[in-house]
Amino acid sequence: MANKHKSKSRIYSIEDRNFFNSTIMGAENNFEKLPPPLPWIDPSINMPYLESVSSFVFGQYFSAILAMSSVLEHCLRIAVLEALRPRWNFSKSSLNKYQSISALLAKIDKEKKLEKFKTAIDIDWWKEVVSLLRNKSTHLIIPDLLANFNTEEYLGRFTNPDFNSGTKASWGFVWHRFMEKVALNFISKSNRQLNLIIQNTSWQPMTSCWESQKCHYDRFFSFDWSIESAIDSLKKIKAFEHINK
Repeated sequence: MANKHKSKSRIYSIEDRNFFNSTIMGAENNFEKLPPPLPWIDPSINMPYLESVSSFVFGQYFSAILAMSSVLEHCLRIAVLEALRPRWNFSKSSLNKYQSISALLAKIDKEKKLEKFKTAIDIDWWKEVVSLLRNKSTHLIIPDLLANFNTEEYLGRFTNPDFNSGTKASWGFVWHRFMEKVALNFISKSNRQLNLIIQNTSWQPMTSCWESQKCHYDRFFSFDWSIESAIDSLKKIKAFEHINK
């Protein structure tokens, strides 16, 4: 995402800090780091994607990772099923046929009709990261999930060589400054893989039924996430309240 503005240096005392203003201060910086938004396809893909990136912007990094893992599985599932049968004619049984992302990836490995996905996406990343993440997040084995991100690929020089998924004292290290780095890396990699899937389908933007959702999606990415803009937006809320009294 190209920067629309440059963050200004500000000095705040600890007395000035509360959860809300700390979140807004972080939002300005976090938004600038996001990759370009996914193209609009339909709400089942774009709205949970929006929940993931907006969670990141507002500092909910763990939630951003979990939401994105769901988008990845859903997008891959729909792409695989569409390649095997016409889209939007899916029965409940067909949607549940491949009940895990590992099963979807195994199907891609074996099915000639799915060769384009095998060559387009980083299949090793899906197997090593996404399938494990989806499994662990579903069963809420949080320490194992965190251990999966304790690598140079996600934390760089901040990896913790002493991390042990069975030691409670080490479980919190990733939330101490570094969860933002993990979440951003995961979102950026996921954005690339989702774009590769979309580019290898015949999907067209669905807007006739979902204009309001698309508008909501576009507004997030077009908003100027500066502190000044946030203040101006809050002032408008106060003005609306005054008019409605």
